[in-house]
Amino acid sequence: MCLGALQCVLPHDIYNSLHSLWYVHAVKVSKETNLAGIQLLNTFCTFLLDACGVDVTEIEPVSGSSPIVSEKEDEDWCRLLGDLKKSCASTAYLVGLPPDEETVPPTSACRQLRVNVSSFLYKHLPVVFFSLHLVHEEMKLNCLLHGNFIVLAQLLVTLGTCLSCHSYLDYYYSAYPVLHCSMASLHTEHKSEMMEYLSSPCDVMLWLQNAFDSDQDPFPILSGVTRRTQDICIAFSIFGQLSQGHRDSSKIVKPFGLGSDTELKSAVSLYEKLSKEFSPMNAVVQFIAVQGFSPELLQSLPRGVEIPLREALHSCCNDPPTGWPTEAYHLLGRDDLARQKEVAKGRDPRLEPKATIRPSKQNTMEMVSDGMDHLMDDEILQMRFSQDQRIREVRRLLQSAKPCRINLKQRPEVSDHDFIEEQEQRLFLVCQRTMALPVARGMFTLGTLRPIVTEPLPVPPLTLKGQVPPRNTAVNLDHIDIPASMTDWPEFHNGVACGLVIDPRMKEVHSSWITYNQPVDKQLTNEHAGFLLALGLTGHLNNLDTRRIHSYLSKGHQLTSTGLLLGLAAAKRGTSDLEVTRTLSVHVQALLPIGSSELDIPPLVQTAAVVGIGLVYEGSAHRHMAEVLLGEIGRPAGPELENATNRESHALAAGIALGMVALGKADSAVGLLDLKIADTLFSYMTAGQLKRPLKLGKKEDLHSHLIMETSEVNTHVTAPGAILALGLIYMKSNNRSVAHWLDTPDSHFALQSIRPDFLTLRTISHGMILWDTVHPSVQWVESRIPQSVNKLAFQSYNDDEINSDSTPTDSKMICQAKVHITAGACMAIGLKFAGTGNQCAFECLVKYCKKFIALSTSSLADQAGKYAVEYCLDCCLLALSMVMAGTGNLTVLRLVRQLHGRLQGSEINFGSHMAVHMALGFLFLGGGRYSLSGNDRGIPSLLCSVFPMFPYHSSDNRYHLQALRHLYVVACEPRLLIPRDVHTLELCYVPAEIILTGEGSVVISRLLPCLLPPLDSVKEVRVSGDRYWPVRLPVEGDEDCIRTLLSAGGTLFIQKRKGYLSYRDDPKGHSSILHQYTVENSSEGFTVLPATGCRHPFGLSGTPSHPLFNQAELAAAHGLAVASLGISTQERSPFRFMDGRQVQTQPEVELVLRFYSSVPKRDSKNHAKSKPGSVTV
Repeated sequence: MCLGALQCVLPHDIYNSLHSLWYVHAVKVSKETNLAGIQLLNTFCTFLLDACGVDVTEIEPVSGSSPIVSEKEDEDWCRLLGDLKKSCASTAYLVGLPPDEETVPPTSACRQLRVNVSSFLYKHLPVVFFSLHLVHEEMKLNCLLHGNFIVLAQLLVTLGTCLSCHSYLDYYYSAYPVLHCSMASLHTEHKSEMMEYLSSPCDVMLWLQNAFDSDQDPFPILSGVTRRTQDICIAFSIFGQLSQGHRDSSKIVKPFGLGSDTELKSAVSLYEKLSKEFSPMNAVVQFIAVQGFSPELLQSLPRGVEIPLREALHSCCNDPPTGWPTEAYHLLGRDDLARQKEVAKGRDPRLEPKATIRPSKQNTMEMVSDGMDHLMDDEILQMRFSQDQRIREVRRLLQSAKPCRINLKQRPEVSDHDFIEEQEQRLFLVCQRTMALPVARGMFTLGTLRPIVTEPLPVPPLTLKGQVPPRNTAVNLDHIDIPASMTDWPEFHNGVACGLVIDPRMKEVHSSWITYNQPVDKQLTNEHAGFLLALGLTGHLNNLDTRRIHSYLSKGHQLTSTGLLLGLAAAKRGTSDLEVTRTLSVHVQALLPIGSSELDIPPLVQTAAVVGIGLVYEGSAHRHMAEVLLGEIGRPAGPELENATNRESHALAAGIALGMVALGKADSAVGLLDLKIADTLFSYMTAGQLKRPLKLGKKEDLHSHLIMETSEVNTHVTAPGAILALGLIYMKSNNRSVAHWLDTPDSHFALQSIRPDFLTLRTISHGMILWDTVHPSVQWVESRIPQSVNKLAFQSYNDDEINSDSTPTDSKMICQAKVHITAGACMAIGLKFAGTGNQCAFECLVKYCKKFIALSTSSLADQAGKYAVEYCLDCCLLALSMVMAGTGNLTVLRLVRQLHGRLQGSEINFGSHMAVHMALGFLFLGGGRYSLSGNDRGIPSLLCSVFPMFPYHSSDNRYHLQALRHLYVVACEPRLLIPRDVHTLELCYVPAEIILTGEGSVVISRLLPCLLPPLDSVKEVRVSGDRYWPVRLPVEGDEDCIRTLLSAGGTLFIQKRKGYLSYRDDPKGHSSILHQYTVENSSEGFTVLPATGCRHPFGLSGTPSHPLFNQAELAAAHGLAVASLGISTQERSPFRFMDGRQVQTQPEVELVLRFYSSVPKRDSKNHAKSKPGSVTV
């Protein structure tokens, strides 16, 4: 450090000569003596005096240093004892101990100095002296260098005597009385500009004291050498703003010497920035963090300097601002915030999820094959649902890999042959339910597994067999005629569920691994077709090579083409990707060039391609695609009925795709105005004249030769797609003129012209258009039902009333209208409040679910038809599950379990089972990690998934393509916030407060881990409680950051306070150190210090403990402070830290007292007496 100081002030040639001479001298001395520590500094001081031409002749020397140990003792032991004694002596003055005579540097009662004026360093003596003085002040700010103080001070006394700097000599003598002596010096005159600096000594401790009171001259620094002095002076100048306001940087520090001032300019620039943007305490913490201060460096500072910095850290520790550098959080001791910042930047590899290794099949054959075994040991699910067995119950309800139990008793009059047929009939009913389960299982296991990429992903079997207890006799469907394609789509859904289990964050899913999962014989299967769709929904299909895509499509497997086209479109959703567009266009006849040869494309593949167009061009308002899709809604059956197969589902897909392309555009898309989309859709909806805005370029007649079609539109085909297209195009526009087209007619005649299920779709679209008018209440649902319908529906009539004219002509039509309108209103509530957990919506929908369940078992159900009641029950249950998505609500689970056991009845079919268990899947979406998003881009896909027209049997795609049931994945978003201890990485419970946006700032108390509300409704998330340090997650205005956090696993790092156990280990807080102290000292209690008008040192007011000091000496420290400030008269005692360090030197005490006299009194709320928090786990 001394050489660095000389380099800053001496000319280059002089310094180079000095450095060379010192190197030669040090090498020579090191051969005789081991130069280290104080010995090296002593040697340098002697060398420097000789270089300056100063010769010290001793007169009447004090007894020299005698040997510490005898020569006969071991050499290493002697060196150890000597170093220890010298170290103790060098710091003795700091703690008030008298110096040891044997270790005091040899002094004289009188010393005569002889100066050689011809020495090459003599003329630079003033700058040498002043630079070494600045080094001395730098050493004063490092307690680890206290042993060097007296050696350097002796050198400075000698040089100061040569320069006749009496003020400096007085300064050194007062600091080090052992150096005081009479000294005769040769009178020399130095007419250097440096002499003005030597008028009065620069005392860094005095400068820091005055930083709180008034302006003073800037403190000189040596750039790159006295950096600690520079940083401490700037930091205390920031403290001075508490009483003086902003201080000009030119009055804080100034460079001295010839060195570069780059570091100084950087520090000053940082000071100007922080002091203007942040409060003084926050600015100090950020400044010292950026300047490289560490906990070890703080501990090496003098105690009087350390205490204000520690106080600044302590004042910011509870609620540090977001956006600070990581170093600042580490300096605060907030490792949780520092780790959270690293995770947000993707710098923490320890949080990368690892591959989930499933147990071997030999050990747990029954648990491996159902696809849900990995969730049974999931720690997050065990923490969220720790009080019951609901996860195991969900697994039981969704079990499709084990043979089902056929428990029937044979009646006496039934023969064995007939009884076997009864068992098989029962098995067929159970199989209808089993085949519907994979869709829900895919929801339950969404994104919960990271498979090993060196192994194929096993597909759980879909078992359609039964067992008769107690001997487990096998029962098969041998005597029942079943279609060969009965298991095609269930197997497809099973493959989708298998693929959806892959974590979307997994980056190892490459094209080779996808093809590696093909069957052994390389033959395409239905399961692999669903697997491809799942990879597209999770975004992994982007890695599939174009060559492999062509290979899949060229094999002509219908379900594989369907799954692949939908998967590619979902992976490129909203991108208008040209490559995917070309792939899809090949499968849509209207997009083929005029004159091209017709391709034999299966109808289901065409339908999937149409929906894919809507996904790829979602929200783009692409004119050509909108025109094509508008024409596809009214596509005729064709001369030979080549387009008649599943014509309804194709029109519906075209309508939904059109709504996606022009999603929410209403009349704002200028390029679509001339198409008159709204008028055409109205014609499709109300049986108007046939209008084909798209010319297909074909001259032949398109009318069918086998069925008669008029010029009017067949609304049974076009109405569903047109209704949903209107709702999506005008979604949230509050356009009442368009919404009026969808109003339910009030007259019986008009109701007879509308199919009851179309009333459900009209009500849903009406709610999507008038989005702001949808309210989660029974009153709003009832307001959607016309008074004439509500008055006459489900009435009991006697014989006289039936024959009278007052009886409605079609009571069944009126009853069906009421239940379908009710179902549509419930579905509209479910779409608007999807994933919110809104309590009003929950209560309203639960009421209607129970009402439909009761109606289905009563005689009134026959008035509307049991199938209609079952249809509406499924709609209400799905709407309820969408609202409570991911919450695992027990009330909804009980409703699903009640409906799960129904098998008898013609209305209980494959589609009914699918709807009921999809509700269960929504309820535990992604193992409780996901919920549904209600944003504009999520609603169309969610509507596709829950479209209220369920298949009658497992191969039914007439009204709705079954593959579209999986598009709910597009609307899913991770919202589970998982607290994790930053040091142990263990999951833990922690209470939190969720502040919602809007007027009043509603605060919701939750116990993490839990699902967050929709992020657009959350203002801030705060970790509360006394056991953990508070953490604040601002959401409003920074949604992208919180979405990234949740997508990366939702880990929120928290840090436990000292003396507390986690809520998991100590739910009531009875084992905390504070609680034990309170119990043991209950007779004495706490002594709360009285509040005064002045700021209490260390924030003692109402605080039973403080992190900086021992509990036993807090009162003594408080007494010293208040006595010094004139508050009261108490006995003075030293400030003492918890590790035994104390502040006893007078300059440091004055510095501490001036700091606390200028700092405003801390808010007592932040120092209220802590109580061990408790929570019910």
